[in-house]
Amino acid sequence: MCGRGANTFSPEQLQRIFDITNMGNNSRNNHGGSGGSGGSGGSGGNNNQNLNTNNQTNQQTFQSETSNEENFLPKYVPSYNLGPTNILASIIDSSTILSTNKTNKIVRTFQPLKWGINPHWNEKLTLINARSETFQKKSIFNKMKRCVVIFSGYYEWKKQGKIRTPYYHTSINGSDPLIMAGLWSQRMEDGKPIDFPRCIILTTSPNEQTKSIHNRMPAILEKNMVDTWICSGYKHNEVSNLCRPYPGKLNIKQVSNYVSNIKNKGKRCIQKFSKEQMLMNKFFTKNKTKIVSGIKRESTNTKEEEEEDPFFSLKKTKTFQIKTSPKRLNSPIIKKEKNTDSTNNLKKN
Repeated sequence: MCGRGANTFSPEQLQRIFDITNMGNNSRNNHGGSGGSGGSGGSGGNNNQNLNTNNQTNQQTFQSETSNEENFLPKYVPSYNLGPTNILASIIDSSTILSTNKTNKIVRTFQPLKWGINPHWNEKLTLINARSETFQKKSIFNKMKRCVVIFSGYYEWKKQGKIRTPYYHTSINGSDPLIMAGLWSQRMEDGKPIDFPRCIILTTSPNEQTKSIHNRMPAILEKNMVDTWICSGYKHNEVSNLCRPYPGKLNIKQVSNYVSNIKNKGKRCIQKFSKEQMLMNKFFTKNKTKIVSGIKRESTNTKEEEEEDPFFSLKKTKTFQIKTSPKRLNSPIIKKEKNTDSTNNLKKN
């Protein structure tokens, strides 16, 4: 998994779908309603419309709500384009039971988490994924707790030479959430948080359907596995077998390179790629820049079209200006050429 996904579910929808007991700081009052009548299995109802029409507002809200350095309480905002350091929707077990009694009741808690952890030996390094086959054997993950991270779908780029083509993966019906196995932790000092709670997503081998796109895929869990995975009574090695190549089928479609820019957060990110539409847009696009021959050649493509066209990078050509330096003008060869021209002119006269 390369590290990009979408989640259009509102916190209230996720609460209904997963029967979440504790919503923490992500209540209805903080997000202006349930986001429409998408139902427990829908992808957002009017919430999608709000995401599309109020995308700029959502981005401003996201930036302001995740910059609370005093309390370190991140707030999740739905988006069609989520990447590392963005806030993800997750579910954890907030029960304070530290014993190994596996019969204790799970307290499902909605916990927004910042995507990516910084290991203590290199805080400039950000880890966003870990291999599910070996995470339980590595000391960096020993003290981390387990969580499930919720997505509407995830993006994966297929490499063909220098060309990278994005594909969007969702549940087979396109409306059920994808439940991914994750790990989370929060740095504390004297009993107080000194950083946002952070998470990574576990990956596994691809299934038959996805192996032609990428050699890894997220560890996707079934809904009935959630409590077992997040239960604090189990050790990592006792539940690691839940992480396996997804046995079901996914809905996979090619999308445009518009999603490659993390700043693009709107619904256009998940729209199916259409070469015909891309060519049509280019046909009707007028180049407003005057072309001055011999000086500079401006591209007739708009910035968005350049992002959408996977072949654009192969079309770019460089123009050069050839200048003759004063030293070149005074060289013996050029002087000789000038003298020859003068002699020829005298002969003609």
